[in-house]
Amino acid sequence: MKNKSKRMDYPVLLVFVGAVVSAFGALWSSNKQGAESKELYRRLAEKSDTITGYAKKQEKASETNTKLYQQLAEKSDEIAEYAKKQEQASKNVSELQQMLLEKANFQLEKTEQIAKLNAELAESQKEIAKLSQDISYNVTGGNSFCYITLSSSASNKIRVEVFHQGKYPLSNVRMYITNQSAVQRLAGNDGAKTRIMGMFRRSSATQFTLNNLAPSNASVTIGELESSDAGWTINDSYFIEFIANNGSWEQQYQTANTSNSYKGIFVIRRNGATILER
Repeated sequence: MKNKSKRMDYPVLLVFVGAVVSAFGALWSSNKQGAESKELYRRLAEKSDTITGYAKKQEKASETNTKLYQQLAEKSDEIAEYAKKQEQASKNVSELQQMLLEKANFQLEKTEQIAKLNAELAESQKEIAKLSQDISYNVTGGNSFCYITLSSSASNKIRVEVFHQGKYPLSNVRMYITNQSAVQRLAGNDGAKTRIMGMFRRSSATQFTLNNLAPSNASVTIGELESSDAGWTINDSYFIEFIANNGSWEQQYQTANTSNSYKGIFVIRRNGATILER
């Protein structure tokens, strides 16, 4: 019986040993897994700290962004208000410019009207001055003058004809005709006598009084010269002096015989200047 009992305890022992080994293995495996879990937990804890730090940073950045957004919103309102003021200022400037432009156009229009009125006034003044001058010249004679021509008459005398030249009538016209050739003949070769007779030319001249002479293209016969007087002839050289209300002028007259006809050649001078030559 005892031997049998011993034989039976041996398998139990094996089972027991196996159980112990299994338990030890399980414990060892459990310890190993626990270590790995701890390592994993440690790593997770580190990651958690990192994530927590990142989250804090993100939260701080979000707060910063929120502040920036608020500041930007405030600035945006200020910018909008400034833009509004600028728009109003620009509108005011445009209105002022338009007003100034209208005033400038109005001033320009008035200036043009004034310039036109001044031009019309100047033109009127010119017309008035011209009319005044015409009135004055109609009284005095202006720059009008007259001259004579000589021709033989049927009675063997020298006919004197006068021509008016100019726009205005002549008044109080007196004319002195001197036969220069006759003076030369009387003086002979005596130069001193010739000069003395020239000085007293008007006293020896034939005088005609015309009074008033109106503008006309036609000649007026004012008288005749006796060709026998002092041996005067149509071919002699004559000096004529005119005096009127508008001054005096002189005519140098010479008759030329061309193709059996007589033609008067003369020069008229006023104040030393030639005003007519034919």
